[in-house]
Amino acid sequence: MSRFGTVTSLLLTRFGPLILALGCRGEAPPAAGDSSPKPPAVAVQVQVIDAKKAEEIETFCALCHLAPRGDYFPKHAWHEEVVRAFGFWAESGRSDAKVPSIADVETYYRNQAPDKLEFPVPKHAARPFPVQFEREETDLVPAGKSSAIAHVRWTKLNPDAGPVFVTCDMRLGEVRAFDPGQPTADGKLLATAKFPCRAEPVDLDGDGAIDLLVADLGSPSALDHQLGRVLWLKQSPRDGSWTTIELLTKVGRVADVRAADFDGDGDSDLIVAEFGWHKTGSVFWLETKDLAANPPQFERHDLDPRPGAIHVPIVDVNSDGRPDFLALMSQDYEEVLAWVNQGDGTFVKQVVSDRQEPSFGSSGLELVDLDGDGDQDLLYTNGDTFDSRLAKPYHGVQWLENQGQLPYKLHRLADMMGAYRAAAADLDGDGDLDVVLGGFLPNNLIERPPLERHDSLAILEQVAPGRFERHALTQGSFHHTSFEVADFNDDGRADIATGMFYNAEGSQQPRITVWWNKGQLGSDKD
Repeated sequence: MSRFGTVTSLLLTRFGPLILALGCRGEAPPAAGDSSPKPPAVAVQVQVIDAKKAEEIETFCALCHLAPRGDYFPKHAWHEEVVRAFGFWAESGRSDAKVPSIADVETYYRNQAPDKLEFPVPKHAARPFPVQFEREETDLVPAGKSSAIAHVRWTKLNPDAGPVFVTCDMRLGEVRAFDPGQPTADGKLLATAKFPCRAEPVDLDGDGAIDLLVADLGSPSALDHQLGRVLWLKQSPRDGSWTTIELLTKVGRVADVRAADFDGDGDSDLIVAEFGWHKTGSVFWLETKDLAANPPQFERHDLDPRPGAIHVPIVDVNSDGRPDFLALMSQDYEEVLAWVNQGDGTFVKQVVSDRQEPSFGSSGLELVDLDGDGDQDLLYTNGDTFDSRLAKPYHGVQWLENQGQLPYKLHRLADMMGAYRAAAADLDGDGDLDVVLGGFLPNNLIERPPLERHDSLAILEQVAPGRFERHALTQGSFHHTSFEVADFNDDGRADIATGMFYNAEGSQQPRITVWWNKGQLGSDKD
């Protein structure tokens, strides 16, 4: 939503997000009542690293990823970062480089680091957003229970009915449907799973009923295991009942799965983002052989052996009529790749966005034509904090502009601590797309910035092509791992619905908070 790197990585710079998973890829949510640990006191002794040693350190630290920036962590954090990195280097068994001393590497980075990270208060537009919103908390969790919504999706489950919210609850292990048109009714439980973190609608078997593909992490914590699963929630076209079918088991933590006919044989194949952790994790596609078999039969084709894949959206990158897909790679890789379909079951890897600094914290990737030129751009968030439990001032959202060739052009749009998702819609009805940005932070941060002064849900209003002004919807409540932006009540206006990922138990917590778009400020239109 950034997570631990592989054992061959030099710097382990990110815990898999638990969430997205938010829970999707990192350590488990802290228990209720956890207090924020204080940074350790570090005796500072200024030492000089000469130019030759500095060059050796830079070379060594760039063997597996971009060399880290010293100012991306405070001084007290560098000891743990360096010791952990050397542990992974030792585990890798590599001996193809001159290895500097741990003390020299720590000194080199501490000399560049600030005593603490600074968090500038976001600059907001001088005028209010032209649309007013009315907030409603809905789909309440039963008393005594706590919810952690890792994914919310606005989608049809019946071709002849309106769309509903489909939610994946990491804490309760539930996939549910909720109709905002019936806010007093209980939602419908579709299936239970271990730790479901994402659900994608698809008619997998072509029977006319809308099914769901569910990515099941197998554990909330980032661990190497074989408990991940891909589930098929198959809906009966006869009576609408749901059956859970395991399509894939005994793999690492699965963060995303999507379907397309990659080999052109008329059926749907699967692309899987196996986030994993250290020794597990990869990107692969499953060629469908026999969906009617028990269990369904697939042939696996491995594409990328590295862990850390978060999202694998499907898009025709080169407009040749064949489905390609993108892969957002976290861990120390921090890059966006395109896998271009060659039509014969093979793919060619191309770079969409070059590698970022290894503590960048990649968290999400969404397709959108932000500039309205007819092609698919990307909104790319970085906000994962589960690697270091440090909020980062350089977290936020990027626009990757599709200019007709790879790589895409990167534009930084806004900073936000814990940025986990961005989505676009014309919220104010002026004909262009605005951006909604939401953030999530755990409650056991080592250092707590003044969160109440920082946006946790914000609107970036597009006031001119490519130029945005910022408006806050919420501040301080960093519970937004996933949300949708669409017209939920058919009034012609785009609304916002956030899935709530809670860090502690509470009475009657809402699974979903809806921000109803009530139209222009000062308007009496209902």
